[in-house]
Amino acid sequence: MEIANMETDDKVSLPTPLPREKMRLLGAKSLSDAELLAILLRTGSKGLPVVKLAQQLIDTFGSLPQVLLAKEREICKVSGMGPVKFIQINAIQEMCRRYLSSEIRRSNFMNHSTQIKDYLLSEMRGFEEEAFGALFLDNQFGVIAFEILFKGTIDRTSVHPRTIAKRGLELNAAKIVLTHNHPSGDSSPSEADIEITQLIKQLMHDLDMEVIDHIIVGHQPTSMAELGYFY
Repeated sequence: MEIANMETDDKVSLPTPLPREKMRLLGAKSLSDAELLAILLRTGSKGLPVVKLAQQLIDTFGSLPQVLLAKEREICKVSGMGPVKFIQINAIQEMCRRYLSSEIRRSNFMNHSTQIKDYLLSEMRGFEEEAFGALFLDNQFGVIAFEILFKGTIDRTSVHPRTIAKRGLELNAAKIVLTHNHPSGDSSPSEADIEITQLIKQLMHDLDMEVIDHIIVGHQPTSMAELGYFY
């Protein structure tokens, strides 16, 4: 009679912990992007577990941040998604926007330029048409206010520099960051962008206000100052 060898090289397959349990045991940093998104979505769909649904969203849009910035009609095209799940995602996006808004109002622009670009991305990317805004700063680069001033095609006829100047004077701003979005997603500055920027810069200079940047928002924000247009 042979005695069975109790020792074996076979590995015991343990069940993969659910994202919530994994987070409880190991902390939020241990989770993948798909697992984090799965916690937000809560449930999958028929034949599609929630983690796989989350990964499908990330694969479709390219990254977790792009999922959070996606529009409802884009989200709902993904199998297993619908208006209710879009609302869950949109609520997180709005929480992030409010957090960034609160943070930049306590920050210094020169020390938090990346954070402010992220904030402007969250503010500007959702518009179906072009919108033009301004971030008004004090003399120490502290943030006073951010406002959308114009909507529609951005050119010399639709953006009125005197309106920007008037608002800057009302807020007692010393410096201004201009911003507008490109709904196409391409944030490269156009000839019209360059022209209107120079026009506004000159007018603000005459009123002792300095335009220090123009951030164009597409899929990612582009700083015209970083591209050399402000030297």
